[in-house]
Amino acid sequence: MVDKMNELIDKLSNDLKQQRPMRHPAVRLLPWIALVFAYVAGFIFLSGVRADLDERMDDPIFIYEVTSVIVIAVTAAMAALWLCVPDMAGKNWVIAVPIVLSLNFLHWMCCKAYGHGLHLPPFNVDHCMYEGVELFFVPALALTIITNRGATTHPYMLWLMNVIAACSVSYIGLRFTCMADSVGHSFVYHILPLVLLGTLLGVLARRIFKW
Repeated sequence: MVDKMNELIDKLSNDLKQQRPMRHPAVRLLPWIALVFAYVAGFIFLSGVRADLDERMDDPIFIYEVTSVIVIAVTAAMAALWLCVPDMAGKNWVIAVPIVLSLNFLHWMCCKAYGHGLHLPPFNVDHCMYEGVELFFVPALALTIITNRGATTHPYMLWLMNVIAACSVSYIGLRFTCMADSVGHSFVYHILPLVLLGTLLGVLARRIFKW
C-alpha cells in the first residue's frame, strides 16, 4: 500500500518545476503605475492640454476630483493584484477600499449635479468616447497581463477591479484634455462608454483569468 502511494506521488510530481514566489502586490504595482503615468502624460501631450488648465488647477473642486480618482485607480489596481493570489491570502478587506471610494465619488458627483445641474448632452459619437477608450485600453491590458500570471479564485471581482482602475485612469486623462466640466458630459462621454465596454468584456472574465 505504501509503495503504491509513493508511486502515485511520484507520478503526480514528476513534471513539477520550481517556481519563484510572486512578489508583494505593492512591488508589482509600481511598474503599472509608471507605465500608466507615462502613457497618460504622452496622451495629454499629443492630444493637447485643455486651454483653461491653469484656472482649473486653482480650483479646489477640480483638485479634489482628480486626486480622488487617482486614489481609486491605485487602490483598485492594488486590490486586483491581491485578487490574483488564491483566496487573496486572507486580505479580503482590500476589495472594500476602491468600492467605497468609488461609491463616495459617485455620491460627490450626484451632489455636484444637484448643485450645478446635470446638463445631459444629446447622445452622439463624441471625440471623448474614442479618446476615453484609448486611455482605457493600455492600463486595462497591462493590468490584465500582470494579474493573469496569478491564480485567482474570484475572476469576476478581479475583472471589476481592473475595470475600475482602467476607467479611473481614462477619466483622469480626459479631465486634462476635455474642457467640458458638467456632470452630464462626464457621465455620457467619459464614464458610460467604458462601463458598457467593461461589462461586455466581463463576460470573458472566467476564460481570461483561469488556473
